[in-house]
Amino acid sequence: MYIKRDFVIGIDEAGLGPVFGPLIVSGVSVPASADSFLRSAGIKDSKKYGAGGRAHRKRIEASSAAQKHVLNEHRVVISSDEINTSDIYTLHINAVREILIKLNWPAAGRVYIERLGMLRRNIFFSRLGFWHSGFVYEGKADEKYPAVSFASVKAKILRENIVRDMCRRMGVEYVSGYANGATEKFLWDYYRENGSLPMGIRRNWKWGPLTDILMEIKK
Repeated sequence: MYIKRDFVIGIDEAGLGPVFGPLIVSGVSVPASADSFLRSAGIKDSKKYGAGGRAHRKRIEASSAAQKHVLNEHRVVISSDEINTSDIYTLHINAVREILIKLNWPAAGRVYIERLGMLRRNIFFSRLGFWHSGFVYEGKADEKYPAVSFASVKAKILRENIVRDMCRRMGVEYVSGYANGATEKFLWDYYRENGSLPMGIRRNWKWGPLTDILMEIKK
């Protein structure tokens, strides 16, 4: 049983912006004194590791080294099908609410949450449904607070593992799913071979190459 204020919670996501694959929202609770231990284990904002297989391995190594400091954790996987039929901000906030309840948020000394896009603090907490003075909701929280960095690393690892598995089952090389040249090539190659888009696409995303393929499908 936790003693009030002896731990903090960090929450972050991976996959808010891509056109392919799930959104992962991750939360961890760690001792309030664990900041220096997390940093010494190599924990930092997940984007700071870079991209590709080497970065993925570095995240896994850092997460494994820091795991002994985790008191509790919870992650929510939001599929592209859910994103296609609902508002992604609502899905994200619902996931944050689930995580906070699972991690016993009333007992935490601080709760650090990475800002959701440009959603203002008052709107976020109004939609979340609860708040206390220990909540910190900021942009770049994943750089400032080690607990959020750790949550971002865990979210990124899980998302990359899921997307790698999706690509493997389709028999294609790994793509991140972000709006870049590699994802554009993946989508066009898949469409030309199959006459459709692959499973896991966020069809309501406003991105030129995706819109062009959807128009081709409608012809």
